[in-house]
Amino acid sequence: MPDGWGRWIRCGAGWYRILARLEERLRTIDPDYRVHQIKEKFGTLRFYWTGRNYAVGKTAVADAETESARTCEVCGSPGCLRTRRGWLRTLCDDCANTEGYEHLPDDDE
Repeated sequence: MPDGWGRWIRCGAGWYRILARLEERLRTIDPDYRVHQIKEKFGTLRFYWTGRNYAVGKTAVADAETESARTCEVCGSPGCLRTRRGWLRTLCDDCANTEGYEHLPDDDE
């Protein structure tokens, strides 16, 4: 992670590789971009930033947020959306079992 990002990051280490790739992409689009907040919300990554070429950069951000929806926030393995008492997280089977999360019910259930 880039120096100084620690104060902005409020998500699990399993998404750090996604953030590192996003940082590389944004840095090529605008070397002076600024991060305002990085967090988990409703089980997926949220990345708030400003900079030049925002239209191009927002595609990179959307790609990272989409990738987080299939990546365990804890360990980085493939995962899916899980629930526990109304809270949502994207987790692999092992991390979900450890933390007491269950598969999100299908719409037909």
